[in-house]
Amino acid sequence: MRLDRQDPIVFMCTKEIMRVHSTEFADYFYEELLRTHSDLATVFRNTDLSQQKEKLIEGVHRIFELLGDAEEKKLIKYLNDLGVRHICYEVTEKHYPVMREVLLKAVKQVHTSEWNHEYETFWNSLSTTIIDCIDRKSGV
Repeated sequence: MRLDRQDPIVFMCTKEIMRVHSTEFADYFYEELLRTHSDLATVFRNTDLSQQKEKLIEGVHRIFELLGDAEEKKLIKYLNDLGVRHICYEVTEKHYPVMREVLLKAVKQVHTSEWNHEYETFWNSLSTTIIDCIDRKSGV
């Protein structure tokens, strides 16, 4: 896994920022995703966006829990399982770069005053890891 967790201060601060600003993060993520990539509206056509936002928030919190765990296999399994679920939602590999782009914009949006090179490095690494594991689809 390419995730660099060497800076525990950045890890703990970004975890707290994402906890405190989780609703703002999820709102921005879906607004930006659907505004800039209207073709994805079909993926969400039968989705209650308020429930979807809650799932995104829960997923981010779970990822941070698992990042704190010494056993990376649990994180990889969680992300692979998430990838399998996304297949059922009609998400394809062409969507992942778009989602990564919007994820990084949303993260930066809620980190406005703290955002610097260390946060950018952390989130670039984390988002790459997330997308790589989700896109693997657990061997499917």
